[in-house]
Amino acid sequence: MVVVDDGCPEQSGQKVQVIAQNSGLQDCVQVMHLADAIKANHPVSRPLTTTEDSRKGGSVLLGMERAATDGPDDHHIIIFTDADLSTHLGQCARLAAPILSAGKDVSIANRRDPFSVVVKQGVRNQRGLLFIYLWKRLLPLLGEITDTQCGFKAFRASVVPDLVSKTLEKKFAFDLELLVRAQLRKPGSIARVPLAWIDSEALSTTTDVQPYLSMLQAMVGFYRHYLAPTETADAFAKFIDAMSEDEWQRLIEVMPQEILQHTPAQMADFDGVSADDLRAVLIQ
Repeated sequence: MVVVDDGCPEQSGQKVQVIAQNSGLQDCVQVMHLADAIKANHPVSRPLTTTEDSRKGGSVLLGMERAATDGPDDHHIIIFTDADLSTHLGQCARLAAPILSAGKDVSIANRRDPFSVVVKQGVRNQRGLLFIYLWKRLLPLLGEITDTQCGFKAFRASVVPDLVSKTLEKKFAFDLELLVRAQLRKPGSIARVPLAWIDSEALSTTTDVQPYLSMLQAMVGFYRHYLAPTETADAFAKFIDAMSEDEWQRLIEVMPQEILQHTPAQMADFDGVSADDLRAVLIQ
């Protein structure tokens, strides 16, 4: 197990080291600190200058790169998960199966699969619907994938160096960049699997962050860097790039009913609301 401390103020890395030593597992658990990688100018951590610039992505990418060096054969699989353990690690075999038996390079948990069991507080997330609708206009190559942010993903170790090298994003949208790169590298290489997932609001450090707009603006960067331009995507890219946080909050309040009437799974095929339509509702 590779545990990466991303600059946690509670010093989680040191706590893991103590637990591993007290349990006699120090030979099985390696603790890394993103701050050390930044100080050493590690290639995967560039261009970060402080852990404050990373949030989450920088630490996960660093851990993936380290884990990929431990076993070069095709049966070596790397799985990352969030420290709040919303997903029980007993489900690792669910992620491994498509890689081992179906030739996939990436396997991701899908909380929106009809066979998933999800325990979550709160009501339907309108922000999430708007978020999915907008990023689908930018990155259509991800097709029917709707749950990009679940912190439970598996990768064939041999593809990891290509996926994590010279990435643009070190914050919350890093998952999407990995998926874009995997799909460009080998179309159809991403599997989606159902899972049991329990929302861990008490343990999560990102409950109140909700970085939807910054993630969308990062995706504008992915679109412009990785994909051929299209008229529709360009229009949405310009709209998102110019949006302020106040405008984003306002857009959530006045979101067109056409978007609210669709499910996340329908967003890939539904494109009935244009960027100009969204500009119009903002100025009403």
